[in-house]
Amino acid sequence: MIRSCCFGVALVILAAFNVAAEEQGITQTSPLRAAVVKVDITPRDSKWLSGYQARQSDGVLDNIHHRVLALEAGGTPLS
Repeated sequence: MIRSCCFGVALVILAAFNVAAEEQGITQTSPLRAAVVKVDITPRDSKWLSGYQARQSDGVLDNIHHRVLALEAGGTPLS
């Protein structure tokens, strides 16, 4: 389920990129470059938490990941 959702989101992003590239006059023969990165940014030591009551974390339930998708066509990055 999650993979199919991510695939759908990627298709929407690529479609939007195609429209943006056409608006900027980039031809279809320009190479499309894409890069995807997933990095674990979970803190390794205990951190102070804010919220209802200030306290220190006592472990990790789920890791935190940062995901980046970079697209470029004909030397023009999609911003």
